[in-house]
Amino acid sequence: MKGNANTADCDVIEEVVAQMEWFVSHLDRLPSHFDGHNHVHVIPRYAKLISEVMQQYGVLKYRLPM
Repeated sequence: MKGNANTADCDVIEEVVAQMEWFVSHLDRLPSHFDGHNHVHVIPRYAKLISEVMQQYGVLKYRLPM
């Protein structure tokens, strides 16, 4: 984790990793894209964190709200 991460950031990262691990272990594949609950994945504070985790898993697409 980067030096400036606070508890909320760490919680978000842990949750994204947990959801990715659950998805892969239950469906035996990676998701085609990421679509955050209540569009949390586009909130500037969390977008970069979530994007970094998704890139580590090779998931490079996400849904943008209209």
